[in-house]
Amino acid sequence: MSRLPADITSFVGRIRELSDTRALLASGRLVTLIGPGGVGKTRLALRVATEVRRGFPDGVCFLDLSPVRRPELLLSAVASAFGLSDGSLDQSAQLVEHLRDKQLLLLLDNAEHLTESCGELVALILTTSPGVRILLTSRHILGVRGEQILPVPPLEVPELGEPAEVRRQPVVQLFADRAAAVVPNFVVDAGNAELVVRICRTLDGIPLAIEAVVVWLRILTPQELLRRLDRTFQLLNRGNRSAPTRQQTLYATIDWSYTLCSADERLLWERLSIFTGEFDLAAVAALYEGEPVETHELIDLLARLVDKSVITSRIGRPAARFTLLGTLRQFGQLKLGATGDERRIRRRHAAHYRALATRAAHDWLSGGQQERVYQRLTAEHDNLCAAMLFGLEGEDPAAGLELAVSMTYFWLGCGALGEARRWLDLALASNPEPSRDRAHGLWANGHAAVIMGQFEAGIRLARAAEGWAREHGDEPTLAHALLVLGTATLQQGAFEQAQGYCDEALSRFEAVGELTFLGLTLATRSMVATFRGEFQHALAFTEQARDVCARHGERWAGSYAHYSAALLAWIQGGHEVALREVDAGLRIARTLNDLLAAGMLLDLRAWVEESAGRPEPAAELLGVSHAVWPLIGRSSEFGGPPWGSRHEACELQLRKELGDQAFELAFERGVRIAAGLPDAVAHVLGETAAAEVTTAEVVQLSKREREVAELVAGGLSNRDIAKNLGITPRTAETHVNNVLGKLGFSSRARLAAWVTQQRQ
Repeated sequence: MSRLPADITSFVGRIRELSDTRALLASGRLVTLIGPGGVGKTRLALRVATEVRRGFPDGVCFLDLSPVRRPELLLSAVASAFGLSDGSLDQSAQLVEHLRDKQLLLLLDNAEHLTESCGELVALILTTSPGVRILLTSRHILGVRGEQILPVPPLEVPELGEPAEVRRQPVVQLFADRAAAVVPNFVVDAGNAELVVRICRTLDGIPLAIEAVVVWLRILTPQELLRRLDRTFQLLNRGNRSAPTRQQTLYATIDWSYTLCSADERLLWERLSIFTGEFDLAAVAALYEGEPVETHELIDLLARLVDKSVITSRIGRPAARFTLLGTLRQFGQLKLGATGDERRIRRRHAAHYRALATRAAHDWLSGGQQERVYQRLTAEHDNLCAAMLFGLEGEDPAAGLELAVSMTYFWLGCGALGEARRWLDLALASNPEPSRDRAHGLWANGHAAVIMGQFEAGIRLARAAEGWAREHGDEPTLAHALLVLGTATLQQGAFEQAQGYCDEALSRFEAVGELTFLGLTLATRSMVATFRGEFQHALAFTEQARDVCARHGERWAGSYAHYSAALLAWIQGGHEVALREVDAGLRIARTLNDLLAAGMLLDLRAWVEESAGRPEPAAELLGVSHAVWPLIGRSSEFGGPPWGSRHEACELQLRKELGDQAFELAFERGVRIAAGLPDAVAHVLGETAAAEVTTAEVVQLSKREREVAELVAGGLSNRDIAKNLGITPRTAETHVNNVLGKLGFSSRARLAAWVTQQRQ
C-alpha cells in the first residue's frame, strides 16, 4: 500500500509519476484516497484533478456523494452528473453506453456511506469503459479489484524551529490562512510560532479541526486557545454554517462517521478509546473477556475499522499493532463514558496489562528472554502506565502495586531508573499496609535509588524490606534486600560489610533457585574481592557467575560477569583480556538498554586504554561515559571510593600525558558523538556498519545536509551545529535526524564513519 506524503505538492508529484498522457495512474484505473474525516481528502482530490486534467480529452466529472442518502439513488446521481436523463428504465445501460468510448476522470467524493453500491457501480464502469479513470475519496475502501489505496494522513506537524521555516510547513500555512480570514493581519511570527505548532499538534494536524478552532481567535488569544483545548469538543461547537452539517464541527464530523458504523463497530470504537498508544489483538480481546465474541470476529471488526480509517495498523513483531487517532479516541471516550460501562472496561484493560507484566517478570527471571521482555514492555509502556495509574488512584491500589512489582526487573535492567523511583514511590504510598508485594516494592525502590547514587534512601528502603522479610521468613525478599545493602556498602567502600551482605544474599538466592540474581550477586561479590586484593577469590566468583549465566541462558547478569572479569584482568595487567570482556558486556548492555552496566563498562574501558598507553582514546572514552551517566540520573561515575578514586586517577594521568587542552578536546569529542547508549556503544566498538555505508553511497545529500553531516563527523553537538550554521538547536536536531533517516543510519557514529569514508 502506498503512503501519501503530507505535503500536497509532493503528492501531486507522486501522481504524475504514476500517470501518462491518457491515464491517471499507470498502475491502476481506480485510486481511493482514504482517511479520517477532516484530513482534506476533497481538496487533495480536486488539486490532483486540476493537475492531470489535460490528460483526459473528455474532461473531469466531479460528484459529491454526501447528499445521496440512499444507495438506490446513486445511479441517478451519477447519470445526472453526466447530463443523462434520469427517466431511463435501465440507467446502468445508459451510463455504460455514454462512457464506453470516453477518456475522462470521474471524481467521486465522500463515498463512505455508499460503499457497497458504489463498489458495484465502479466495477461496472471499469469493466465496460476502458478510457475512464476513477478517483474516489472515502473513509472506507471499496474492495474492488484493482483498487489502489492511498492513505491520506493528517498534515504533519513540524518540530519548533525558526519562524520562517515553520511558516513553510503546510499545516502552519493552513492555520495562518484561516486565522487571517477571521483576524486581519494575523501572521505566524517568532512570538506565536510555538503556540501555533502546539495547537496544530494538539489537533493531530487535522485540517477540519484546525479550521474549526481558528474561528475562536476572534475572541481568544492563541495562548488562551491552547489552554482551552483540553475541552476540545465543547469548544468546537461552532463552525462554518454554510458547510454541510457533518462538517460544521469536528464533533459532528466524527459523529457522522460513527453513525455509519455498525453497532458492533461502534462498540469496538468506544472500547478501543481505553488504550493509550498502540495495542495488539490480544489486548483488544481482553476488553471482551467473558463475552461470546470469537477471535475471528474481532479480527474482522478491526479490519472494518481500519478500512473506515477509524484506526491505523502496522505490521509489527510478533503481531500487528493498532492505533486510534487522538481525536477519535477522545470521541470514543465520550461515548463510552455515556454508556456507564467505562470502569468495567478499564478493569479488563488493567487486568490484561497486569497479566502481561506478570508474564514478563517470569520470563525475565527464566533466562534467555530478557531482550524480548525489554522490547515487549517498551512497546506496551503507555498502556502499562495507564493500568498502574488506574489501580493506584483508587480503583484497586493492591492491583496497581502488583503491576508495579512486576515491572521492577524491566525498570532496573533496562535503564528506566527514574521511572522506577516515581512509580514505586506512588505504589508504596498507596499501599501502606505491610505485604509481600510492598516489601518487593521497597527493595526494588531501594535498588534503583542505590544505582542512582541515592545511598541514604536506598539503604533505608532496603532495611525496611529486610525487616519485613526476616519477620515473615521470606527468603527471596530477604536475599534481594541484602543484595541492595551489599551494593550500597560496596559503593561506599565498606568492603567488609559488603562482603557480609553479599555472602548472605548468595546463600539465600542459591537456596530459592533465583538464578538471575544469583549470577548478579556472584558478579558483585567478585568486585568486592577484587577491590580487597583477593584475586583468586574474585576469579572463582566470576567463574561461578559465568557458569550460572551459561546454564540459565542469562544475559542481564552476564554483562556484570563480564565487568567483574574485565576489572580483575585490568588490575592484574591483562589489558587485552579486559578489553574483550568490556566489549562483550557492552553488547549485552546495549541490547537491553542497561545504562548502569554501560556506564561502568565505558569507564573501565577508559582506564584500560590509559593503562595500555593509549591516552587519547582513553580521554575520549571518559567523555563517552560522561554522556551516559546522566541518563541514569547520576552526574558522574558509578561509586564512591572504589570507582571514584580510580576515575580521578585516570583523568589526572591523562591530563598529565596529553595536556589539559588536548584532554578537553578528546573528552568533548567523546561527549558529542555519544548522544545516547546505542551511539556510545557503536562508537566505542568501532562499528562502521559497512552494509549501511554501502547503501548510503547512492544517497544524495543537499548542501545543507552535507554541512550538517560534516559537523556531526567533527564531533559537534546539536547546539554547536546550530551555532555554527546560525540556526536554532531544534532545527539542527531536525537536520541531523533527517540526514540519519535519509542514509538509513541509527547513530551519529555511523554517520561519522560514512563521512570519513566519503572523504577518502
